[in-house]
Amino acid sequence: MKVKLLAVAAAVLVGAAAGYAQNFKDDKTLSFHERAKLLVSQMTLQEKISQIGNNCGPVNRLGIKRYNYWNEGIHGVARSGIATQFPVSKALSSTWDTDLMLRVGTAISDEARVYNNRDGKGLTYWCPTINMSRDPRWGRDEENYGEDPYLTGTLAVAYIKGMQGDHPKYLKTVATAKHFAANNYERERHSHSSELDDRNLREYYLPAFEMCVKDAKVASVMSAYNAVNGVPCCASPELLTDILRKEWGFKGFVTSDCGAIQDIYDPHHYTSSLEEAAAKAIRAGEDMNCGGVFQNNTMGAISQGLLTEADVDSALVRIFEARFALGEFDDDNPWSGISPSIIGSEAHNALAKEAALKSIVLLKNAAPAAGQKPLLPLDPNKKVALIGPMTNLVSLGGYSGSCPVSTTLLQAFAARHGVTLYDPNNQFEYFDDKHGNCNAEANGCDGNLGNVRAGDWVMYKNVDLGEGCDVLTVRSATANGADKPTVMKIYIDTKGAVPDATLTLPVTGSWGKYVETVFDVDATRFKGVHNLYFEFTGGNSYCSNMDWYRFEKYQEPTEATVNCGAFTKSNDGSKMKMESGGNLGYVADGDWAMYEGINLGNGCDRLTITSASGNKLERTTVEIYLDKIEGTPLARIELPATDGWQAYKDVTHNIDEATFAGRHDLYLKFSGGYIYCDNLLRMRFFNSKTPAEPVEDESGKTLFTERGCNIVDVTATDLDAVKATAAKSDVVIFTAGTDLSVMNEGHDRSTIELPGDQLKVLKAIAEVNPNIILLLQSASSLNVSWANENVPAILEAWYGGQAQGEAIADVIYGDFNPSGKVTSTWYNSDSELPDIKNYDIRAGHRTYMYYNKTPLYCFGHGLSYTTFDYDNLSLSTKTLGKDETVTISFDVTNSGERDGAEIVQLYTHANSAVERPLKELKGFARVELKAGETKTVNMELRHGDLRWYNPATHYYEVEDGTVDIMIGSSSSDIRLTDSITTRAAQVLATYKSGLSGIGSVAADTATGDKCVYRLDGIKVESEPDSLASGIYIVDGKKMLKK
Repeated sequence: MKVKLLAVAAAVLVGAAAGYAQNFKDDKTLSFHERAKLLVSQMTLQEKISQIGNNCGPVNRLGIKRYNYWNEGIHGVARSGIATQFPVSKALSSTWDTDLMLRVGTAISDEARVYNNRDGKGLTYWCPTINMSRDPRWGRDEENYGEDPYLTGTLAVAYIKGMQGDHPKYLKTVATAKHFAANNYERERHSHSSELDDRNLREYYLPAFEMCVKDAKVASVMSAYNAVNGVPCCASPELLTDILRKEWGFKGFVTSDCGAIQDIYDPHHYTSSLEEAAAKAIRAGEDMNCGGVFQNNTMGAISQGLLTEADVDSALVRIFEARFALGEFDDDNPWSGISPSIIGSEAHNALAKEAALKSIVLLKNAAPAAGQKPLLPLDPNKKVALIGPMTNLVSLGGYSGSCPVSTTLLQAFAARHGVTLYDPNNQFEYFDDKHGNCNAEANGCDGNLGNVRAGDWVMYKNVDLGEGCDVLTVRSATANGADKPTVMKIYIDTKGAVPDATLTLPVTGSWGKYVETVFDVDATRFKGVHNLYFEFTGGNSYCSNMDWYRFEKYQEPTEATVNCGAFTKSNDGSKMKMESGGNLGYVADGDWAMYEGINLGNGCDRLTITSASGNKLERTTVEIYLDKIEGTPLARIELPATDGWQAYKDVTHNIDEATFAGRHDLYLKFSGGYIYCDNLLRMRFFNSKTPAEPVEDESGKTLFTERGCNIVDVTATDLDAVKATAAKSDVVIFTAGTDLSVMNEGHDRSTIELPGDQLKVLKAIAEVNPNIILLLQSASSLNVSWANENVPAILEAWYGGQAQGEAIADVIYGDFNPSGKVTSTWYNSDSELPDIKNYDIRAGHRTYMYYNKTPLYCFGHGLSYTTFDYDNLSLSTKTLGKDETVTISFDVTNSGERDGAEIVQLYTHANSAVERPLKELKGFARVELKAGETKTVNMELRHGDLRWYNPATHYYEVEDGTVDIMIGSSSSDIRLTDSITTRAAQVLATYKSGLSGIGSVAADTATGDKCVYRLDGIKVESEPDSLASGIYIVDGKKMLKK
């Protein structure tokens, strides 16, 4: 009988589900919210909990498909394959172009829809990042839109509108504004608490989010790892419910950052268990967890009485309402027919180049000497030397995909100078086919193959190996331990059981620290044109990041240079490691290190060792062995004492040419020292009798190149080669900057100085050639004070995306007139920056709003090849009251000889008894002007734009007083000024009546104490009972009258 009853119950359940499925799928008269409620009401509790993480399995009985909410597209679809790659957000912000931002967002969402239609990729995108650029050392500074909340909010609104589309019913994608809130510190981001007062929070860290919610109707918000004033953002009812939903009217869903719910428990230690962490987060307003805490601990939280099923329902309804809005459950969404040909299309590639062009900022442009013209634009007849580590890189930045086309600066200049380039490097990111998780993203300054797991493979079509290659060089990086190396198997044409080559990649200590490794391969197999398959095994969660590979025919080297920090293995228990400068450090007496496969060619008779020591009397001795560390050493060398652990000196020693020949594993054994032996930077084996190479005839050359140095690593710096190349050119373009090993997600930089030896190389160039263009390609601002004093021209090109090289060349040669302007203050030195953990921008004098010194380059700075004049400022009114708007009009004239664009900026300063910003951006416009043309610009300023947050009343107020109006080309270059009188929006009325109908405020009506009411700054003329519904201020507390 029990069996029969259970069968009947099951049948009823299945029948109800089937009838329900018909309802939520077919009844289009219902709103998305109503359909989501219906769907959730038919789910079991277990099914509900399974759907509140970022990676959700299917619920087949209800027609719910598997879905992964984690997708990235901040400047192009990432982690999916080929997609148009635009400049990073910092670069895009430098365009100050809202129309461009809208079009970029639209292009990205077009390609996102292609991946959804074709591959089932999710349509929830965790972008844009709208945290404020309060400190240039922040590791993720490339991801934001600058240091100003108004500019950030305005650009983000345009981007979000492009991502979410303008259809009246459906969302094109779900955009996610992140990281909410006050999140700008990577090193301790999982445990840090941002300590700040209400004014800092309300006036600086929240306005951009408010604009995204109110003006863009952003469909999702991501809460941050950090706490604010001791309360983790993911567990903050004030942030997620009171402000976000009640005050701003947010209708979408909130997701945590990845692992952030775990952080509530540990390391924030805000709760005593993961169940409590899940409960506090959901009840605070968190709907989804990136990670598994919700899915693994919500049932326990409910059983402990910390949470109810209704709480889960509320979260899940908001999540599924977004998926209904994406058209997932309907067949007639308007983007189902987007053609895959849109990816890498001519239109999208042109848009990527437009964005790269408009983002380039001309920081300085002076004449090299008196009586000469400014160095830029460059005369095309000049001989040019490209020197520096960024010359042949496409800087994509973090969260990047694999671009369909790309141009480096070297490629762009070679095309202009008629030089044919042969680059034997094959970028791993440009694969033709793949299996598994392989996705190209930029973990170095150029794109690479990342997110590779064991079993994944990639295929490259038609690789030309010529007459036969017996050497393969691979550039790779991994943070996996020595016991978890990556093994790469290579198959020719067909992926079979037996690979044509099996290679073990070295452990480098970091995902961004790349090492080039040389392998022997069989030239009888690796010849001709073939499809090559690279399969990866090993690793720990992920295998190595792969940058490039190069097949070539072996040629006997004339020398061999060993980077000492990149050892293959060492003795057990050794603390030796590669330090940040690439050197071998923490070497103790008795330690040894091995370097695999060092090719000494036909024989070397000299060895130069670069070492440093802080020891004074205790010298270090190095014994050198080949292939095995036993018997008598083949060389024994005593290293010199130097002036410190970073004071490197070169010492050359004689070695036996017959012994040190061919390819060997090289062993170094150390003895002596005091606690530690010397730091070793590099060893250079060479033959002093090697004849000099014939001198090349360079009489007809117009383009010269020299790397000069690496971005960070100082082992490859060659000042002699730099000077020789610089001296034979008319103009030197020095390419400098940062990559993701300098600053990245999870890694703040400690200094704003140029990394590595870049400044040293720049100074060396200046010794032999004054005609220098410093070309920066960086994630954020840098201290280039020396260059600003000594170099005629400076350009900032940021991480400019796939068209960066071509765009830079167009600007340098004057085919495009630069118009970008910086969106963060460029400081003169590290000493001007307070502790990175200090979030008080007023006390810390951060940003142009409170910085009271002369910056290197001010907020809004950027030059042009033409000039602009401002005139005829007028205001439509001189007094501004509640709900009123003033129209500010002025003329801008292109007074130069070139067409160009000027970004005009409106700033205000309130003359107040309380500390207010020195300047606040309140409007801007990009104005395109032909040479000699004049246009009238109109900007509107609303009364509410001049508000400040009064912590005494917990309310935004506009004061009685005067406000300075400033129109300028930058925050420091003010061209026109006026002032306006503001009338405060607050008029107080007092009553002895009770507080019936207004919240639950306790008032002592018996004693007749007076209470003050304020409704959005308007004088209250009626008794409380007759007041309209809304939020009121009662005795300084915000209350809701229902």
